[in-house]
Amino acid sequence: MAMINQNMIDAMKNNLNEAQRTSHFMIIQYYDPDTQSGPYMITNYSDYIKIMKKRAREQKHNFQLIVVRDIVPVNDDLARWAIEEQQLNMIGSGGNVSQKVQNVNKALDKVLMNNKIKN
Repeated sequence: MAMINQNMIDAMKNNLNEAQRTSHFMIIQYYDPDTQSGPYMITNYSDYIKIMKKRAREQKHNFQLIVVRDIVPVNDDLARWAIEEQQLNMIGSGGNVSQKVQNVNKALDKVLMNNKIKN
């Protein structure tokens, strides 16, 4: 995988801005009331609606889905997260998956911090 550079970030920001015209980005949390915590996820509004419809069809829920930030601005950190996610999805089983997962988590933490969300 290539190191992420400013040209890649700028290109991804253009892609994200284009995508945001159709469906804005948001941060949600899969919140477990038992542990009072849960992972955060960046998604777009269209996918959030799909998740909510799927949950409505299911009978058993052991977590809540909470919208933490409704509109996430497109910036360098969101673009870096998107690139890291993209690169993680492109890794085959022989790739360094654990390192890429760490990179995605670091990028997500930065987006959360920029949106004043404590992780």
